[in-house]
Amino acid sequence: MFWLCIRTIRKLIFKELDSHIGMNMRICPQCESENEDKYIFCINCHKPLPKQSHLESLMTMAVHELQKSNFRKAMTYLDQILKLNIGDKDAWFLKGITMSNLGAGKEARTCFKSAGVRLREKTCQPCLGSGKCMSCGQSGVCYMCKGRHKCAMCGGSGTCHNCDGAGCKMCKDTGKCIRCKGTCECVYCSGSGICPDCHGLRSCGFCGGTGRALEIQVESVPVSVRKFLKLKK
Repeated sequence: MFWLCIRTIRKLIFKELDSHIGMNMRICPQCESENEDKYIFCINCHKPLPKQSHLESLMTMAVHELQKSNFRKAMTYLDQILKLNIGDKDAWFLKGITMSNLGAGKEARTCFKSAGVRLREKTCQPCLGSGKCMSCGQSGVCYMCKGRHKCAMCGGSGTCHNCDGAGCKMCKDTGKCIRCKGTCECVYCSGSGICPDCHGLRSCGFCGGTGRALEIQVESVPVSVRKFLKLKK
């Protein structure tokens, strides 16, 4: 068996995941009977099953938002998929990843179990098992700009701190701040002022505040997701 840290899988998902992952049309939203992907009507209650094209469209939007780190917006699309098709293991798996990024470790575990993923736990190293965000000291604000939203290197001026905008080798004669590239915003929190590690929740962003880091058995990850992430034994 091959186990992979959830942090590694999260990085792979945001880098490699394709929106055309397989759908798992198996459970009717009306009577909860199992159905094969090819069926249009439920074999038990004979009511129409959600259209595959609609589910694929929702999944495309969910993956698009995940890759932009818009976790809450991605969650709305994933919830819509699961409302229409509660048996979609891909959606459950991605929801687990999303919940872990939002610091909801317990909810993430529930989602992974619904996806049929096998988990094991160990002490979270970033927070040393405390479950607290060590980056911001539980303040919830960005550790670089201290919640001021502005680039800490140029102070929000957008100009190179070495030449004051006159142009030098450090800024390659652009006169712009080498960190924010002239945008004046903090690049660590994208100008939000919120801690980029815990997203303002003050709990460890790696373990979701549980103090226990998750490892996922690669063989138990939904086949379509495993294929696109190129996870091998």
